[in-house]
Amino acid sequence: MEGELKANLRALADAYLAVSPGKETGLWLRAANDARFMSRVEGGKSFTVKTYDRAVAWFADNWPDRAEWPEFVARPVHSSEAAA
Repeated sequence: MEGELKANLRALADAYLAVSPGKETGLWLRAANDARFMSRVEGGKSFTVKTYDRAVAWFADNWPDRAEWPEFVARPVHSSEAAA
């Protein structure tokens, strides 16, 4: 399961950065409050479901219009839509 979640995070970051300027470390600082989050995860460190959910929610709330959300990643309801 952790491998699948890691792949989801990688796919989100890659799709986001493909259309948005910036460095991956800056993206992860905003999405997970840790600039080295993905490098740590890809280096074998684990992460909590809470951290995963927070990162995916950040992506959903800040997703660029010109990027395509990876179809195999469940997209949470946009927080502005949930408040309505």
